[in-house]
Amino acid sequence: MNMSPLARIMSMLIICLAASCVSAIDVGKVPQSIWTRLARGESQVLIVEFESIASKTVAVDKLFAKNVEILKDYEALPLVYLRFHAPSALKDLLGNPTVVNVYENQHEKLLPAK
Repeated sequence: MNMSPLARIMSMLIICLAASCVSAIDVGKVPQSIWTRLARGESQVLIVEFESIASKTVAVDKLFAKNVEILKDYEALPLVYLRFHAPSALKDLLGNPTVVNVYENQHEKLLPAK
């Protein structure tokens, strides 16, 4: 089938949108323990990684009305340090296709080598 360039672009766009809708909320990016603690009402501090700094800026601007506290915005990196107060806020953020991963803030103790 010989399609015009515009028709080809439109069909590819529709395929991309359909694919992003199917995997829009990837709750597997977050450990089950985080979901459990959020469901119990415990706020959770997480580091969120985005595809780019630009996509992070857009997503962070939308968080002000949500149940999320911005603790640290790393301006030169596609990372932001957030405190979530409800599972719905985290699910909303995971609905953003530019979210690459979510990391739990863990404090590690370094031990001297023996």
